[in-house]
Amino acid sequence: MKRWIYTYRYVHGDPDRVESTFLDSCADLLRLATAAPDEGPSGDGSFLVEIESHVAGVHLAKQIRVQSGVASRRDGGRVVLPMQWHADPARWFFPAFVGAMEWEPLDRDLGQLTLAGSYETPFGVVGTLVDASLLRDVAHRTADQLLSAFSREVARALTAEPVAEAPRRGRRHGPMHVRDVMTPDPLLLDESLPLRTAALILFHAGVSGAPVVTADGSLVGVLSESDLLAKEADERFGWSRAAEAEDRKRRALSVGEASSAPARVTAPDARLSAAARQMLDHDVSRLVVVGEGRIAGIISRHDVLAALIRDDRELLAEVRLQLDVHGASGVAASVEWGQVRLTGTTRLRTTAAMLARLVESIDGVVAVDDDDLTWVEDDVLPKTPPVPL
Repeated sequence: MKRWIYTYRYVHGDPDRVESTFLDSCADLLRLATAAPDEGPSGDGSFLVEIESHVAGVHLAKQIRVQSGVASRRDGGRVVLPMQWHADPARWFFPAFVGAMEWEPLDRDLGQLTLAGSYETPFGVVGTLVDASLLRDVAHRTADQLLSAFSREVARALTAEPVAEAPRRGRRHGPMHVRDVMTPDPLLLDESLPLRTAALILFHAGVSGAPVVTADGSLVGVLSESDLLAKEADERFGWSRAAEAEDRKRRALSVGEASSAPARVTAPDARLSAAARQMLDHDVSRLVVVGEGRIAGIISRHDVLAALIRDDRELLAEVRLQLDVHGASGVAASVEWGQVRLTGTTRLRTTAAMLARLVESIDGVVAVDDDDLTWVEDDVLPKTPPVPL
């Protein structure tokens, strides 16, 4: 059963500045507002925050995973940011919220931030009874705390002096991220475009897919070459989901009707490995990159291949850096065609194994040869007591 949540806060300040702050920094402000741990976003751009609440008089500190969508302007000067969250872990024991945060100007120096949406009570009828006495308070407190903290961060951002962005000096050492290989500012297709027009645009732009947006900029899906192929392919007969999806796309006349929805998203700061896993798990060829409530780019399987063609010199520098960080002064490394060879000696056997796994996890490393990596003390197998004579 759905339960609705509505809470709001007033924000004083120039509405244009508040709107600009809301659009440009909503994700960062959310993390500041909730003191999110510096774990970095996951592959889908979500992040963990901790919420304090009380259930039946008992203090409760629970973690929720928050994911925001693409902010867009609506009629009346409103700015809407889709948002959802669920408990992590134990997501099935607490209400999961789906809704939006909105900014609406009210006067020359006053506006309103609103968080509105709904949540499903878990466990059916039992969940409805529990919700009436326990979970409803958790859901409302979660929404109220999020909005209160967010409005304070917006007000603080309005009074802060702008900080000049440091110039970029190329990719830093460490794991590769989506921002390192994504295509920024991608081509966007309006959902009302005729399919033939979209096909011509994709063909002449030399891209195989693009995000699909509504007239107000909301992300609704992705149109790819495979979606367009359904128009020309022989009909697939049957009652499978694949047959139904192809039939829908065959009859589609507009981009919105033919696109694959919902769009799978990731964040610029997400690990490239997490994005690759997301593509595999959902069997998609590209992810829309959403940052600060806006479509920041697009990343395809072809882009992920950039991690596999890193120069051997770049890989060697990365490997040596990791060895230095872990104090492996007695270990040397060489790289040839992405294959790393480790030689030398560590004190413990577990250290040698850890170093091999660490190097293997570096983006672009194809294989690790640690046959010549030895150790002094075996801390894996127990020492065998001497056999009495």
